[in-house]
Amino acid sequence: MSKNTVYSLVLILLLMGLCSLALRVQRVVASGTIYIRANGLVEGTDKITNENNVTYTFTDDIDDSIVVERSNIIVDGDEYVLNGSWSLMNGFNLTSVSNVTIKNVNIMEFGYAMWLEGAAQCVISNNTCTENEGGIWLVSSTENTVSGNNIDSRRKK
Repeated sequence: MSKNTVYSLVLILLLMGLCSLALRVQRVVASGTIYIRANGLVEGTDKITNENNVTYTFTDDIDDSIVVERSNIIVDGDEYVLNGSWSLMNGFNLTSVSNVTIKNVNIMEFGYAMWLEGAAQCVISNNTCTENEGGIWLVSSTENTVSGNNIDSRRKK
């Protein structure tokens, strides 16, 4: 074998090795985000209890945003605080879910307290949303109920 053939084979083997590394795609979970997954698991905190994969209740204040991927659930903040410290976009993100109730949460210092996109038949009630850039944002969402919430975007000095 010639020297050029050996170099070519080594280069091809290296490129194949790099391609196999590139094809090993792993799920990435952003730090600072809590997920209520479609299968009912809570990822990113131990401050939310879960009863029968239906009722999710805060047990303490939480300093992260929450992405709800599961339909047909209740999230009860039990008057605890969901705090973004101005570093996270949305307090709650409900995208393409239905029949989700968010209640009794004090949501502070996010871009939007809640973001609902493609959400249907959700109930947002008895929450206090203060010091957020925006309150409750609904995009392409239908048959949702928003009631009894206290929303004030003024930032404390």
